[in-house]
Amino acid sequence: MKKAFTLAETLIVMLILGFFAVVLIKTMKFGDITQDALIKGGLDMYNQIEVATKKLLMGNSFNYDMRRLKDTSGAEFAITASGADAKLIAVYKKYMKPSRGKTLSSTYKNATLKNASNASVSGVSVSTFTQGYYLKNGTYFAIKLNGNCTTSETYIYSPQLKDKRDATNSCGLIFYDLNGESYPNILGVDQYILSIGKLGIK
Repeated sequence: MKKAFTLAETLIVMLILGFFAVVLIKTMKFGDITQDALIKGGLDMYNQIEVATKKLLMGNSFNYDMRRLKDTSGAEFAITASGADAKLIAVYKKYMKPSRGKTLSSTYKNATLKNASNASVSGVSVSTFTQGYYLKNGTYFAIKLNGNCTTSETYIYSPQLKDKRDATNSCGLIFYDLNGESYPNILGVDQYILSIGKLGIK
């Protein structure tokens, strides 16, 4: 009677288990999106925002300048003016279609943004971005204008440079979360922040 596995049998079992482990790690999911899809989705979403911004700029006939735009009625408005956040998000909705009836929970909205080290980022939460909505692809897209938007864009937003977020001369910030409220909600993984400059985004 056979009392133990042979070395060959043990190695075969280990190889099989190793194969399944590799497959499991490769397809590790964050919410409903795989790790590879999150990386690709981050780039795809950036490209969508860039295209929408270019359309917005080309359609305003103000020398390709984000500081002077046309709202949905065709009237000129200054991006530094009061209420410009709502006007700008309405223009983006022309090019980045909203999802009907999908809203944020207060828990997600008020949660502090985290970086890959699980550290809070300067106390910034989703609600910092005053105007936002869900896109049809499940991404949450939002903006916050700074009211500065000078010709000298000395500072660009960076989570690592906490003092420069408030000192920025850019027009404002764009925030997007690829899978909305779904896990992991980490900056640089499924959440991204872009700077709105006078000539576009970066």
